[in-house]
Amino acid sequence: MCRSGGRFARSLTQRHGDTEKDILGKRLHTVPPCLCVKNEQSLSDKDGEVTDVTRSYLPRKSQVERELRRMKKPEMSFSVPPCICVKNEQSLSPSPVFSLNNRVIDEAFMQAALTEARRGLGATSPNPAVGAVIVRGGQVVGSGWHRKAGLPHAEIEALRSLADPSLAQGATLYVTLEPCSTHGRTPPCSEAILNAGIRRVVIGTLDPNPAHAGRAVGLLRERGVEVRCGVLEEECRRLNLAFNKWIATRMPWVIAKAGMSLDARISRPPEAPRWITNEASRADTHQMRAQVDAILVGGETVRADNPQLTVRGVPGEAHRQPWRVIVSRSGNLPPEAALFTDAHRDRTLVFTGRPLREVLQELGQREITSVIIEGGMRTLGEAFDARLVDQVCFYVAPMLLGGPKLVTGGLGAGQTSEAPRIVNPTYERFGDDLRLMGEVEYPKE
Repeated sequence: MCRSGGRFARSLTQRHGDTEKDILGKRLHTVPPCLCVKNEQSLSDKDGEVTDVTRSYLPRKSQVERELRRMKKPEMSFSVPPCICVKNEQSLSPSPVFSLNNRVIDEAFMQAALTEARRGLGATSPNPAVGAVIVRGGQVVGSGWHRKAGLPHAEIEALRSLADPSLAQGATLYVTLEPCSTHGRTPPCSEAILNAGIRRVVIGTLDPNPAHAGRAVGLLRERGVEVRCGVLEEECRRLNLAFNKWIATRMPWVIAKAGMSLDARISRPPEAPRWITNEASRADTHQMRAQVDAILVGGETVRADNPQLTVRGVPGEAHRQPWRVIVSRSGNLPPEAALFTDAHRDRTLVFTGRPLREVLQELGQREITSVIIEGGMRTLGEAFDARLVDQVCFYVAPMLLGGPKLVTGGLGAGQTSEAPRIVNPTYERFGDDLRLMGEVEYPKE
């Protein structure tokens, strides 16, 4: 049963008075990723085939509610995995054959693979997060995700999840990232796919490693496997922004994070509470920390704030503590600081008198693929001046603080045409706070 279908059903039981069992049992037999198709026209009499599918959509809560209100007989709504639901006011053949667009079906199953992949976020570095599902006869018969570097890849997990290995023969494999074709920490997945008898492979995005991109695709096609690439490519690519950069450049993906007032200040009055942003914003920060490899601050931040730089309040946090990195010009750091005395002190690195770019290069050599820079003003300014920031995550509180400390320092842009810009920004409210996230684009030099 898909998670979204369950949420919709629980909400609808409150509005319509039906039991959740009734709704799930009669109307919303769904399997992720909940692709539903609605047909208002008649069905053909020949072999029960749907002759005209007029509309497809990913269901929203309001859409599901409208469908339920329109339904006169619950038994007329049924589904075929993966959550391909058909509504028609006329009678239905016992075994209808749906002529749906292959692209729509492939995207639906790729969404299921993406759901699997997200289960590994924050746990797989320096490997990417990858998910896979195996489909046979229109149903998901196996699924898996990559759990940790050195453990089996998603494709192998999916094959091992099959109730019977013979189910793989003639089946379709959906995987968010091109299967590996060389022997690294684990054997190549492309060989396992061939040995299992998979007939068709649908890939979200190619391997970002220039040395390997397209290699598995070629191997599979040479052996007679049908391969389709680029299904939900952008979603699959964005799932592993850090890995994509690191595997090609050996530099980590850098996120500039800050909590600030509306006038871009990070300073507080001497006796004021430590935090500028609210509790909801801080909780979101911990979720982000749990998905990166390292958190970096300047020496002044350590002296002024004595931060912990740990993941707190997130399930599995004990296994997701990132490296803590201090960049200091002088090396004058208080030995009693939490970063040197707490339970995670063995995961604290100190770099003294070294340029930020050089520090990041060394972190990349240590297989650290993602870094959050959490301040202070001077460190963030140097990062932007050196064009090292790939993404921003700014939490803005609705207050005006004034004071000397801005969110970034440094030399800044000589003119507006030289300023870095945030592309495709997203905005989300956390209580009264506003979070801005987006990738950084620098003008051509």
